[in-house]
Amino acid sequence: MKASQALRGQLLTGLTKLTETEDLSPETATSWFSNLGSITSKTDEISGKAVDIVGQVLSNVVSSMEKVSMALPPKSSAILMDSLSNNIAIAKNADSKARRRRLTSSSYNSTSVAAANSSSTYPDYLKKPMEMINRFGEIVAFDMVGI
Repeated sequence: MKASQALRGQLLTGLTKLTETEDLSPETATSWFSNLGSITSKTDEISGKAVDIVGQVLSNVVSSMEKVSMALPPKSSAILMDSLSNNIAIAKNADSKARRRRLTSSSYNSTSVAAANSSSTYPDYLKKPMEMINRFGEIVAFDMVGI
């Protein structure tokens, strides 16, 4: 499992570099989404540390698309939703593991756990994916035509 997680982490790092250096076109955006979907398809093989890398890839693509006011390529919509769904599952799993570690530690304090749970609308693992969904909604709006 650790070897699989390491390999997928390396693939994600390579994809991050591609999204930072390659020129954006509808074909490259579709390719990036497709690669991200393939890499994250087995959520149990993505380490908690790699969640941030998945978010970085998504953020890089969105930023590139926003800069040039590019609409979401049609073939990318379903892949994007799968990638976001996978990212949420991976982040939720990492959050659950971190929460279990905190609860089993000697510094467990029920008051601090209750305060942490009531401090925001969404759990921490949902904040970045929700931000990405909002940003992708803006990109979809680029392609809409007023009546």
